[in-house]
Amino acid sequence: MKTLLVLFTGAVLTACTFGPNGICGPQTPAAYCDKDAYQRLLHPKPYIEYWEKAEGSDSERKRDSTECGGGGSDYAPSFGTRKIQEAKRVGETDDETRMRLEAEWRNCMGMKGYRFTRSY
Repeated sequence: MKTLLVLFTGAVLTACTFGPNGICGPQTPAAYCDKDAYQRLLHPKPYIEYWEKAEGSDSERKRDSTECGGGGSDYAPSFGTRKIQEAKRVGETDDETRMRLEAEWRNCMGMKGYRFTRSY
């Protein structure tokens, strides 16, 4: 009985708790102890779903993404090698072209009334 009391007292004094994945202490990452945070880490929302518009639907967002040049998949904006080569300007690297296309896509989505809602 004394052993249980000592273990319980030790756990309380070290601020340890039991989370969904085991024992959580002050230096344990929050996602390990918080079931919702853990699920968000395991199953993140697709990037395009962070672009929201008042009274906008998923199909409208995908259509607008396609019109802005980023495609209509959950992984939009996506620019394949062929599209990057076609859009490449003189003296521009593939990465610079991709970054320019992404900036143009973000600007277009903003002009259509979308806002990026992801917080870090």
